[in-house]
Amino acid sequence: MHDLKISHNIYKHDSRGTYYFRITYYDETNKRKEIKRSGFKMRKDAVIECNKIIDELEGIGKLNKLPFDELASEYLEWYSARRKASSIKALKTHLNNHLIPFFNKVDVFEIDTKLIMKFQNKKLNEGHSGEYLKKMHVFMVQILNHAMKYHDLPRNPASMVGNFEVDSHKRLNYWTLEQFNQFLTEVPNIQHRLFFKLLFWTGARKGEIRALTWEDIKFDNKFISINKTNYDSVVTTPKTKASIRDVYLPNHVMNDIKEYQTWYKENNVYKPSYVLFGTFFNSLSDSTIDRWFKDALNRLDDSLPGDETFPRIVLHEFRHSAASMLINHGASPMIVAQRLGHNGISEVTERYGHLYPSTQLEIINLLEKEVEKMKYDIKHFEDWDIEMNTDQQYNIDVIDNDLVFVKIAENNIRNIIAECHFEFDENKNVCIKSVTSYVNKIRVSFDNESKTITLLNTL
Repeated sequence: MHDLKISHNIYKHDSRGTYYFRITYYDETNKRKEIKRSGFKMRKDAVIECNKIIDELEGIGKLNKLPFDELASEYLEWYSARRKASSIKALKTHLNNHLIPFFNKVDVFEIDTKLIMKFQNKKLNEGHSGEYLKKMHVFMVQILNHAMKYHDLPRNPASMVGNFEVDSHKRLNYWTLEQFNQFLTEVPNIQHRLFFKLLFWTGARKGEIRALTWEDIKFDNKFISINKTNYDSVVTTPKTKASIRDVYLPNHVMNDIKEYQTWYKENNVYKPSYVLFGTFFNSLSDSTIDRWFKDALNRLDDSLPGDETFPRIVLHEFRHSAASMLINHGASPMIVAQRLGHNGISEVTERYGHLYPSTQLEIINLLEKEVEKMKYDIKHFEDWDIEMNTDQQYNIDVIDNDLVFVKIAENNIRNIIAECHFEFDENKNVCIKSVTSYVNKIRVSFDNESKTITLLNTL
């Protein structure tokens, strides 16, 4: 508790015949303060009023005293018993670097909106990102809410002031598939390559990939089960309930995992419960993964001409890369949220929403292509002379912009014998550009002017 070091004296004003008193004390910042009252006709009245003020000061200083640093320590203990290690680390960072240095021993009951605003103004001038500042405010609100619940703080001045009025401008860099494949050319071995491939193709967090065990790989159904994470070598449940998910993978990635499994068994002791990336139950460290990444980027830079450097992202932005690839292939926000393990679509739309307008244009282009496909129809060959000088007749059909000759085999299996690739000229007339025969004995010829197509059996 803060010692106010209160002292007081009662005096008589000789010329006036009245009494007065003077009280001195030291506030929370150890600044000397003085209170003086005068005009008392009787000494006992001055004593009564002096004692009353001292009682008030001691009530502020001791009976209702809750230093901010003590509240912060109490809240950290409560928070640490209920949150993940990564969240605890973030709270400690904001407490130790910002909140405690500013509020320190200030009585929580004396924190008002003016002091909160003073704190915000100071932090705004320190050049922190909007996202960082807003997280700082969230922690401040939570700490004071804790005081309201457990120490009867009447109101939360941080909530009354509101969050920092600053744009987040959260960093959002990512690689395209082409850039990722270029990066892979400088990744030296099968273990390193698979780790980065899983980051890119699943969109999973680094800790989730580090925690994968062989029994999480479902080869028959072509998915991996994400049900835990590794943070600072401690394996826990994932960040949120939504983070527990199955992520289906394309064949080439599953084949890579299968190939890696063979390599793993040749170089490590294998059990289904052992981790993919590490030995036994021990995952490779964060620093090891970071070194793989840095070394590959440096090699990639060395392979580029002159002073050119490869675009940089951080490992977490493999997750952004996966999201952007999904979006650019038409995936809905719900699908992206489910695959990445977000609680809902709001985070997807807030973070990646700017990618969707271009996606809408791509969808329109796809629809227009579908309309174009409808233009290619067998009716365009109604006035053509199609002659089949073969030992049997074939069905004729149009697939996209190819006129195809089809043989119907047993079980209604359709075998394409030959095809004529065509386009439309400026007058909307069919114009055959090339022909292909898939049977050696069949030769195909055409004449656009006379509108004839001939299939000839050469044997």
